[in-house]
Amino acid sequence: MNKKVCFFTGSQALPGGTERACSDVANTIRRAGYSVTILSQYNGKKSFYEVDSGIELRELFPLRPCGSTGFLKTSWRLFRFVVRNRPDVLIAVESLSFLFLVFCFFLPNRPVVVNWEHFNAEIDLGLKSRNFARRLAVWLSDKIVVLSDKDKQCWKTYLKCPDDKVIRIYNLNPVSVNANARSKDDTSLQRRVLAAGRLTYQKGFDLLIKAWSSLPEEQREGWNLRICGEGNDRPILERLIEKFGLGKEVQLVGQISDIKSEYEGADLFVLSSRFEGFGLVVLEALSFGVPVVSFDCPAGPSEIIENEVDGVLVPSEDIERLSDAIASIINDEHKRLLMARAALRDRPQFSREVVGAQWISLLESLGCCR
Repeated sequence: MNKKVCFFTGSQALPGGTERACSDVANTIRRAGYSVTILSQYNGKKSFYEVDSGIELRELFPLRPCGSTGFLKTSWRLFRFVVRNRPDVLIAVESLSFLFLVFCFFLPNRPVVVNWEHFNAEIDLGLKSRNFARRLAVWLSDKIVVLSDKDKQCWKTYLKCPDDKVIRIYNLNPVSVNANARSKDDTSLQRRVLAAGRLTYQKGFDLLIKAWSSLPEEQREGWNLRICGEGNDRPILERLIEKFGLGKEVQLVGQISDIKSEYEGADLFVLSSRFEGFGLVVLEALSFGVPVVSFDCPAGPSEIIENEVDGVLVPSEDIERLSDAIASIINDEHKRLLMARAALRDRPQFSREVVGAQWISLLESLGCCR
């Protein structure tokens, strides 16, 4: 009988990097011969991202449970799910999810438990429960997976995690290098700077709009900025666009189902995040031959971008330096084209084969051979 792996996440129906990574790894493990379930706390019977037909999508609740009893309700239903389905491996997708697994540690012959971090240990978003969950994972989990070497060091230093308990496995690149992307030297087309992500404080689109407004008008001529995504910060961003008079050149285009066409039409990608767990959009943009300007935020971008080769890293949250870096590329076509070509280089450390092999090796090291 195939070993059973269960991913426990918030909601697989959401569009985001965490959900994308979960579907990618679940597909890879499934194709390696494991039985795979993605269990959502709520709204999980459909996945925003494609999953193989052999993967079971389950949910504990149709809607997110609220109120003081939400934690206990979720923990109890998850406990009953584990008792009835007996997964061999239970993977908490994001450290907050780990809190709901606590009851499972009282089971005889409990599943192997892996905590899969998707932010970084320096960030708690104001939630003391997130730091508590991480410390609990250090104490109780069988393995902790992080997305960058920088975050691995942070877990070891800040959270006192033993070196043999935490492992770095990069997110895999969900797209192939696209040699057929739009020619970046076709000067007949409108030039486009692209950014993508949820419209939240984390993604720093307010900083990007301010950086864009700092560019002289003559430098922005012939260029526009498209921000793909949806979220609670839309009204804030709309007011900034109006304040700086950027309505004709900065577009909040909403959630895009076909992000591929956006990458193909872009000449530059900007990551303005205050923090990241990895920065999957950076890897995707580079695979389409789009150079990237990014804050050197914790954590991830500096392990993907080769500075001044396929992109530019600038100090985190430094609006002036971000503006200067954008200008250095949109005003220098030769530099932009060189970076675009360099962006298409092979990055085997992020390939499905390498990342998939690391996940399989992890499962096998935990006694879960196919």
